[in-house]
Parts: sequence; C-alpha cells; structure tokens
Amino acid sequence: MTDFTAVEKLVHGQEIIDAIHRYARAIDRVDAELLKSVFWEEGAYCQIMNDACVHEAAESIVGWMNETFAVTQHALSTTNLAFADAERAKTETYFTAFHLTRPKLDRAKLESIIGARRIAELGGDYSESYEIVVGGRYLDVFERRNGAWRIHTRRLLLDWTTTDVGRGLRKDEGLILSSNTRAWSTRDQSDPSYLL
Repeated sequence: MTDFTAVEKLVHGQEIIDAIHRYARAIDRVDAELLKSVFWEEGAYCQIMNDACVHEAAESIVGWMNETFAVTQHALSTTNLAFADAERAKTETYFTAFHLTRPKLDRAKLESIIGARRIAELGGDYSESYEIVVGGRYLDVFERRNGAWRIHTRRLLLDWTTTDVGRGLRKDEGLILSSNTRAWSTRDQSDPSYLL
C-alpha cells in the first residue's frame, strides 16, 4: 500500500493512463519511438513476443503492423488501477481494436491472422481486405523510476473477436469524398495529429 495523498494518487494515476494511451497511439500511427516511450528498456509484452524486450522489437512490431494492416484503431475504456507501493502499480484496461488487413496479403500470413476456416466461411477470397474487431484487456505491471511510470510487463487477454470482409466506404464515395483529403488520416507522422 502507498502513502500517496489523494492528489498524488490522481497525478500518478493520470501518468499511468497517459502511458496506456500512448501505446494505442503508437500502434495506430506505427510509431516505434512512441512505442518505446511506453515500456522500460527491458519491458516485455508477455506471450505475444515470447517475453522479448519491446525496445529491441519496436521497429519489427510497427513494421509488421504496417505491412499487415491498412488501418488499426484502438479504443480504450475502463482502467482498473491498484498501487502495490510507491514504485509499482497494476492495471487492467479494457479495449476494442479494429483492424483492416491489406488486400492480397500472403496466404500463410492471412491464415495466421484470421484462420483458413473463417476465410472459407467469408467466401475464400485471399485478395480481399478483412475487418477484424477484437475486444479484450491489457494486464500491465507498471514501475516508477526517476519519477516516470512505464510498463514493465504487459499481458494481452482476448474476450471476443469478430471478422468480416472489409466493406467500408472508399475515399471517393459516400459522405467523405476524395476532394476532402484533409478528412483522412495517415498511419505515420504525416498524420494531422502530429501537428497539434
């Protein structure tokens, strides 16, 4: 248990939430440096990367995300936070994550993501883009060093998934037309959010 005052708990809690939010932004904008800012140098993403250090794998993580998905969007909701002491905290954060695969992915890669059975159920067209929506939770152990909170270990839990053929509007149709290019995001540092 900590000796934090109520105000200190709020401040430390917000710093932890900020780090959780930076993770979602880093993955969605495929920003390796931002991803590194969330984890300590030896910090690991358990079971996803065989406990490999995120700092060492950041470039390959965002590279794989960019090669595999045309779009991702992570929406975070409830975070349950408990301070173990003044230097450690544990969190459980609920998320919903949307993924749109790039069209014409390598057959083996697409099957590793969606599965041959589900692709067959959706028509068996390996040239299609597929929408994958995942609901789950992140279980994080945070550590505070030199006044900064970062993730030491993260574990992913999946609660549900759904998959369908990508059926979204193109940039030249519907409410958002191609002439209004400022309305579309990018998955890199040219995204308008980096100008804020």
